[in-house]
Amino acid sequence: MAQYGNRLQGELVQMLNNDFEQYISLSVSLQGTETLVNEIMSPLYETRSRLLSAFLVVSGECEHLKQCIADFEGNTQHKALLQQHNAREPTQGEFGGLERRARAVSRSLSGENDLGDLESALTDELSALFTADPSPRQSAAASLLRSFSACGSSQAAHLHMAESIIRPQLPNIGNRVALVKFLSSKALLGLAKRCAFFDKAGGYRYAFLRDCFFVEVVRFLLPNQTSRAIFATGVADQFHRNYSAVSGFVAQLEALDARIADCPHVTEFLQKFNLDVYFQLRLQSMVHRLEIVLAKPVPTRVLEGGEGEASKNVSAFSLEATRVIAELARSCFDDNVFIPQLAARFFALALQLVNRYTAFIEVACRRLDAGLCLLLAADIDKLLAWIESDLKCRCKSRLEGHDSEEGQEHVHDLREVIESAFKKSTSKLAACHQQLKDAAVRTVVDRCAAALDAVPRIKATYRMTGQQKPTAPLPYVQLLVQPMEQAMSEISSPDERAALGRMAIESLAERYAKACSDLLDVMRQTESSLRRLGSHQGSTVVADSSSRISSQVPFWSVRG
Repeated sequence: MAQYGNRLQGELVQMLNNDFEQYISLSVSLQGTETLVNEIMSPLYETRSRLLSAFLVVSGECEHLKQCIADFEGNTQHKALLQQHNAREPTQGEFGGLERRARAVSRSLSGENDLGDLESALTDELSALFTADPSPRQSAAASLLRSFSACGSSQAAHLHMAESIIRPQLPNIGNRVALVKFLSSKALLGLAKRCAFFDKAGGYRYAFLRDCFFVEVVRFLLPNQTSRAIFATGVADQFHRNYSAVSGFVAQLEALDARIADCPHVTEFLQKFNLDVYFQLRLQSMVHRLEIVLAKPVPTRVLEGGEGEASKNVSAFSLEATRVIAELARSCFDDNVFIPQLAARFFALALQLVNRYTAFIEVACRRLDAGLCLLLAADIDKLLAWIESDLKCRCKSRLEGHDSEEGQEHVHDLREVIESAFKKSTSKLAACHQQLKDAAVRTVVDRCAAALDAVPRIKATYRMTGQQKPTAPLPYVQLLVQPMEQAMSEISSPDERAALGRMAIESLAERYAKACSDLLDVMRQTESSLRRLGSHQGSTVVADSSSRISSQVPFWSVRG
């Protein structure tokens, strides 16, 4: 029994130990499970907390939404009453009531919805008045604008005028491709007049013409920032048409409201036109055409019967170079070239063209024949008369018209500057006239003077031979006159031929007389020396060749 009891006790102890070990093992396992459960439940607890918070927020929003719906229903009814009353306002003709309501509503209403309803009613009235035909009464427009100011909605008036009234009408007036036609359309000018009308009605507080109309026109012409078509300077004629159209359009707006001139929108838009590049294109074109004509070795004559394109009330020019100079100088002030902002540059260019022609003549007179020299001289007379009667008047008209706003004193000073500049250029050109005359005479005389080379050889015919006195003159005068006749035949005008002949004969006679006189003086000195030598030697020396030569060379009659 004792052994059996001990054995049972040992088994019991063994079982207790096993159970304890299992308990320890189970405890450890349960601790890991608890950690896992906590990790699983923690997000669930957090999600539950967020759901509760969201529920509270949604509940509050629902309550607020219910309140907004209730307010909206009340405002809808209020708006209907306002619209019904405003619909009766134009027929009643009492816009002061609208203004008083605006002031009253602005003082009593505090909600944005109420002010929005009032602005909606005012903008509807603005559209109706602006598009009314015939034009509305200025008192009605003034009352409406005061209503905008009373409720602090001036910005809303500008926005509505630009986006809802002006912007939709521009595409119906024209398109940006036909710029000149669009800017000169009566519909566009009528729209501008309506804007100016509302500006004046509002005491210039709103500036619809400047801040709405012009801005929307620019937006229509330039749909994006990269639009440069109307400012392109590649084709000078197209650039001039675009700039002239824009300038004329701005001038019409200035006639409606003088403040447009100082508007930054207008200044910025006009500055996008590169006038410097345009002038350079015109300058290069004129210089290229002129230099082609002046580079010809011999100036080209204009066909007879052709009427000078550049001369008006003046006979046609004889040479192409003169005609081109006149055409280019005149084109500086033509309507399709001249730009008032470049008036000083075009004035200087016209003077430079005249000066370039003067420089051409100074060089050309040294290499041209007598006929061309006389043609150039005649062209100079015509050109000087044309400058005085046509070009100078055009220049004064353009420059004085551009600066007329500066006052009479400024215009007087400007006239003096123009007169002085033209006088300086034309005086140089007039000096070339005499140079050409002298060059023509010199050319004829030089061709004739070749016969003078034979004069020193006259004495070789005699050599004191004791021959009888000749009875017929030698043909030196005929040798001089024959080249002159050939040169004079190249001149078509009888008057010019006669005038040139007189001057050439006078110059040639002087040279002929001098050559013969020098020869005879030398021969007489030689004969005198021979006579003195013969008298000392007691012999008689016959030395009368000089008298024989003088009888055969009647240069005194030629000189006279």
